[in-house]
Amino acid sequence: MSESPQIDNAIPRADAYVHADGVQKIFNPGPKETVALEHIDCRVREGEFVSLLGPSGCGKSTLLMMLAGLEHPYPGRSISLAVNR
Repeated sequence: MSESPQIDNAIPRADAYVHADGVQKIFNPGPKETVALEHIDCRVREGEFVSLLGPSGCGKSTLLMMLAGLEHPYPGRSISLAVNR
């Protein structure tokens, strides 16, 4: 099993154009729940180019939909996209 890549969280939250803090997404909470995302942390500065890579079903589209505001993270987590800076 490979290790998860280390994310550079050294970018201050205020300087991040996109940020996610411990983001989780669970579909159908309960005994038959599906964990789509678990503990996603990232910071992206304005102008940076980022790619999301992974196998089918790993949560790439779910994360993008949350950034677009079409899905909501599990309660208590934050995700945002800075606009009109």
